[in-house]
Amino acid sequence: KIENKQTNQPTTTRSIDQRKKKVARAGYYSLVQQQQLQLQQQQYSSPPTTTTNTTGEAASTNMDSQVLMSLFRTMGLVNGKDSVAMLIDFGKSPVAEIRLGAYSLMRAVAKRGTGAQILLLNSGFFTFLMDRELETTKEGKEGKFLIVQAILNSSTRSLLADGIVEKMEEYIQQGPYYIKSKLWELATE
Repeated sequence: KIENKQTNQPTTTRSIDQRKKKVARAGYYSLVQQQQLQLQQQQYSSPPTTTTNTTGEAASTNMDSQVLMSLFRTMGLVNGKDSVAMLIDFGKSPVAEIRLGAYSLMRAVAKRGTGAQILLLNSGFFTFLMDRELETTKEGKEGKFLIVQAILNSSTRSLLADGIVEKMEEYIQQGPYYIKSKLWELATE
């Protein structure tokens, strides 16, 4: 049970339904309020389960994943834009702090199987992720590297095409600081 912050009493399914009716009667049933109520109802309907991911560490609960993915979708809905496209835009920002924040969110989403699928369904995400020339800071290179690791360690790996998995594995083998060498031609006359 969750404690109500205002009264410090446990919140029940019945009190959630009462608040839902009250909010609907008041006429200001916003999307955020509706999603908060739905998330609270989901908490009572499905018990959280803990699983182990491919690295052997305890993965987050089903409830945590549901909440994270709901918040991720809401981020796009509130801003009137696709969430993944918005993250890619943030990842291309000239401000390092914004890029690093976007990378952290991408990594958190990629750790969930469905999250990695959602990210990779965007046509520009894979090319953005594999382009090493966009990122110039040490922290940014490490952030992108951790996103690739999270995707490869998620359950989505088995659904990816062999070519994509090979490119990601090559990215991991090369490490976060790899720079492709360029051949320089000398101008002679």
